[in-house]
Amino acid sequence: MHMIPYESTSYQIQAIEITPLTYIPNAHIDQYLGHLNFFLIRETTSVRDEGGLNGFLHSFIAEIMAICRAHVTCLGGNSLVAYRMSECVLDKSLHKNQSQCLINVSGDITAVSYIGQQHVSDHKHIAVASASDQREPSPGCWSIRVPQNTHPSLCVSNSS
Repeated sequence: MHMIPYESTSYQIQAIEITPLTYIPNAHIDQYLGHLNFFLIRETTSVRDEGGLNGFLHSFIAEIMAICRAHVTCLGGNSLVAYRMSECVLDKSLHKNQSQCLINVSGDITAVSYIGQQHVSDHKHIAVASASDQREPSPGCWSIRVPQNTHPSLCVSNSS
């Protein structure tokens, strides 16, 4: 079996910045691509198997962050500014091994370019960082690297 080295593949990595700030330090917002506002519900009948309430809530929040990153990528952005989790309702019946959680998240999807880089001209072109990019995340931001192998036709978009 022949192994292909990681460096020889055309795999590119894109950083999606998620921040509660209304801007990204050391960056310029090129385009506003829309507002994200999701109410997400998750329930389980196996709280103990998921690591208790802590494990259940942690995995749900991780899934919500992944959904937000995917939505930003599908709309052609590379940042989510003014990120806010405004509501979190956790209902539990531990004697029945059940739990439900409702979370509301919102933010503004934008395309940004960093100081010293070329501005993003339209929302179809995303500023892509290579795997060798050593840029540190901006202060006050969560820098999350996601694979740049998502095809736009796989994304659901509500364009009118």
